[in-house]
Amino acid sequence: DTSSLAKSLKTMNTIQSAGGPLICIDKGLSTIWFGTEGSSLLIGNSARPLSAYDRACASDDYISQIDVADALALVLGDMPLETGVWKSADGFSAIVRFYYKDPETDPLQILNQSKKLDMTDAVEEMAISLRCGDLIIFDSAIPGANIGGAFLPFDLPAGNYRVLTKRMEPDDRTSILVHQFRPVG
Repeated sequence: DTSSLAKSLKTMNTIQSAGGPLICIDKGLSTIWFGTEGSSLLIGNSARPLSAYDRACASDDYISQIDVADALALVLGDMPLETGVWKSADGFSAIVRFYYKDPETDPLQILNQSKKLDMTDAVEEMAISLRCGDLIIFDSAIPGANIGGAFLPFDLPAGNYRVLTKRMEPDDRTSILVHQFRPVG
């Protein structure tokens, strides 16, 4: 059926964790993300190093940064939400997380048609610097070396960004959390 094929081509690819936070990391660093199996970092005076997953779970924010070797990873905190990536018509890239939506809803159509994506009253704002724009999003419990194809690519040019976060309800049957990446400089 050509109409279902056309619909599937327009639909946003998404990922969801098994219950913990998702991690967004430079694809080249994913092999040193150890998930629940360990960490190369000692936190504070702890006799036992916290696992990478434990450090990701310690985040209280919608999005935060944690150290991974000599770089940073983004933790998509709060609840384990269905998550996709989107490039808006005005050129901003975003990570979009769904609290709820109808199963037949086309997220891209809602996002592209919505006039409510104004980020002026964002609930969080964070500055980040990306050395590489070849990022992947995956379940933080899984070691990066073991993710296989269970990740979502997020391509973003290297550089400095302001990440604005806002919860939105583009219609009465959809609630989303948007992390919009705005280039700085």
